[in-house]
Amino acid sequence: MLLRLETRTSTNLLRWKGARKAFMIKLHEAKKRCRMPVLNYLVLPQAVSILTVPDSVEHVGRFVGRLRGSISSSHARKTGQEGPFWKNRGQYTLVQGTVALRHCLEVMA
Repeated sequence: MLLRLETRTSTNLLRWKGARKAFMIKLHEAKKRCRMPVLNYLVLPQAVSILTVPDSVEHVGRFVGRLRGSISSSHARKTGQEGPFWKNRGQYTLVQGTVALRHCLEVMA
């Protein structure tokens, strides 16, 4: 499953190298807590794409909720800004077949 999370246009948290490292740490923490295998991820200035293999849809919701919550609270503490950090609930795309999976991995590499 390919997860895509977009930030608000006024949010520049993922533009900076330190912020991207902090995101990767939060991603690995959420991955361990939710026991969600992450195949690959791509961090862009205004969006994050995560390729994962969930056991069920419930695990995806818990994983994304934990990740979004920890990053939003971290951003609010660092910048003092209030309001939503993420643009929407996220886009989930089911990757079917080995060809589609290989294409996703190549694009994200």
